[in-house]
Amino acid sequence: MATFTRGETVRLEATIRTLDGALSNPDTSITVRVEDSAGAVKVDSVAATNDRTGYYYYLYTLLAAAATGTWYFEFKATDDTVVTIEGGSFTVAASTTEA
Repeated sequence: MATFTRGETVRLEATIRTLDGALSNPDTSITVRVEDSAGAVKVDSVAATNDRTGYYYYLYTLLAAAATGTWYFEFKATDDTVVTIEGGSFTVAASTTEA
């Protein structure tokens, strides 16, 4: 799991594929949700950026007072009636000596 310190920008990424495994850009936008280590929602239903077919990212800058611990994120894509959710986590440390 990647570790970041307060004030850093985290690049969150997702890869979207069809049921047969091909890279895909869904018909609708991809949204992002980010929760801190206490479960507080920091970002909800914000559009992700399309890098190239099937690859999406979102840049999140941690505040100087960001909660330390494990944070969670998820990307949600809807294509017709198929909903794809891809998520992950990262750790926030107060300083580089904690990382």
